[in-house]
Amino acid sequence: MICVLTLMALPCLAVSAVDNEQAHDDATPIESLVLRWYYDSVSIIGYAEFLEDEANTYSFEEVLKANDQQKFKPFKATDVNQGINNSTYWFKLSLKNPRANGMTWAIHPQTSYADHMDIWVKNDGGQWKHKTQSDHNPFSKREISYRLMNATFKLPKGKGAEVYIKLSTAEIDLRNINVYISGQSNLRDILAKEYLFYGVYFGLFFALVLLIVSIWFYAKTHSYLYYFYFLSYLLCNIVMWLSLNGFSFQFIWPDNPALHNQSLHVFYLAAASFAFLFSRELLNTKVAQPFIDKILLGLISLYICAIVLRLFGVAYEWVFYISLFSLISLISQPLLAWRCYQKGSTYLLLYIIAWVPFSISMLLMLITTQTGWTFDTTLLAQFSVLFECLMLIIATLSKMSYRSAKLERLTLQDPLTQLGNRRRLEEHIIALRKDTHQALYWLLLIDIDHFKNINDTYGHSVGDDVLVKLAKMMKKVCRNDDVAIRWGGEEFLLLVKVDDAAMAIAIAERVRAKFNQSPMTVNNQTLTYSLSVGLHPLDFNQDDPLSIAVECADQALYHAKKSGRNQVVVFDAIAVNNRVN
Repeated sequence: MICVLTLMALPCLAVSAVDNEQAHDDATPIESLVLRWYYDSVSIIGYAEFLEDEANTYSFEEVLKANDQQKFKPFKATDVNQGINNSTYWFKLSLKNPRANGMTWAIHPQTSYADHMDIWVKNDGGQWKHKTQSDHNPFSKREISYRLMNATFKLPKGKGAEVYIKLSTAEIDLRNINVYISGQSNLRDILAKEYLFYGVYFGLFFALVLLIVSIWFYAKTHSYLYYFYFLSYLLCNIVMWLSLNGFSFQFIWPDNPALHNQSLHVFYLAAASFAFLFSRELLNTKVAQPFIDKILLGLISLYICAIVLRLFGVAYEWVFYISLFSLISLISQPLLAWRCYQKGSTYLLLYIIAWVPFSISMLLMLITTQTGWTFDTTLLAQFSVLFECLMLIIATLSKMSYRSAKLERLTLQDPLTQLGNRRRLEEHIIALRKDTHQALYWLLLIDIDHFKNINDTYGHSVGDDVLVKLAKMMKKVCRNDDVAIRWGGEEFLLLVKVDDAAMAIAIAERVRAKFNQSPMTVNNQTLTYSLSVGLHPLDFNQDDPLSIAVECADQALYHAKKSGRNQVVVFDAIAVNNRVN
């Protein structure tokens, strides 16, 4: 649903700006902005001219001079994103009130990037009215209780006004210099819709927090740090987007403008740090990619150092660039997960999908800061982070399932040969006994001849190689209904579904001959080996069919050993009784 909403929103992000730009090119005289009962705030794109003061030295009186007036140029959509700087931007435009009664209009920037906004309005009497708004003042100083700086002015009926706007920032920052104007009454309706939208947005974030906490308490097998990093990343994102949209200043620390202005980059750095810490846990980079893991630790250390510098209020520009780099560095997350990918690891594919939209939004941010492309990457980034966190939770659940299945396999598997173990065979027998249409099964008990001599002569590592080689041969013999296990030491067991005794004997002979005819070369010496097999059918009507079949097959195996080894022997109850008698 979030993806659909994001895709639906994309075509609309810059449509207003583009329409205004097309309507007002350089050859068209600048029109007055007519104040009406607009459904939404109106951007000054196409209605204003602007001037960049790179040295931050112009005063209002100097800007009004004729020679400075010539430096103004039409404000177009391609001028909205000014990249990274701390220039002062001046705007001039005309307003007109065509209504039969006076109205109060409001002005505010598009984003919270600007620190100061000065507005001069000239009425018909030729007098200038000046108002100043600043993010360095407590929130209570704002005229309208709104997340962004704002100011209001009155315009009499049928009158016009000349307006100058000054946007400035105390330090370098990403600069979006768009400004919006609307009727004050309209603004209240606009804010209601806007706050409803953000209420749902942040409500979904907090729902994800509750979900991951619930999973944490449910899945007690996962490490504490794993969930701590994920929760910290979620919370950093929540506070980061609250700060970036101005809500933290309005609702959390309204009387602390210094915290409002200095905290955003700290949350950038903290979010990136926890994202990489979470990645190290989820992707297990310490084992899967040791070199990349060291790079991640280096980045995390760099971001922590930058946080310390910001807390002490030093090296602002360095911290600013490192904080932007911390967000951009998260573009590497899909590639990192791809490097760690293992076949069957569905959670890694989900992890890659989770980070792709955010990576795209960061790439678009780089493009818009370096070009004049008009695209609101902030909105895209906000939706992509929400989608990303949801997918990371799904990836977490997938990993829980993956780990559970892996642990289950390990409990049924011999670690050396990767064959099943006794528990695997016992569970298979239980399942077969429940089948009302039971087929004929034979048990083949296999033992490597003179295996102790192999260990004593060539070493246990060579002995392990011999065991693994036999296990691979048994896997090739097995069909879907067959089970091959390591019974213990050099003994193996093969449970095969057959049509008759001759078929079981043929399978046993095939394993024996193949093993005997596949020698190994050890230290330039040829190592030959053989095995013996004892066979007995499995009778499901008995109380303990497995124990009885193994006991009989073991006696047949004993007979094979006593008869010279390297042979297949079927248990014969009559012959055994005769020997006993």
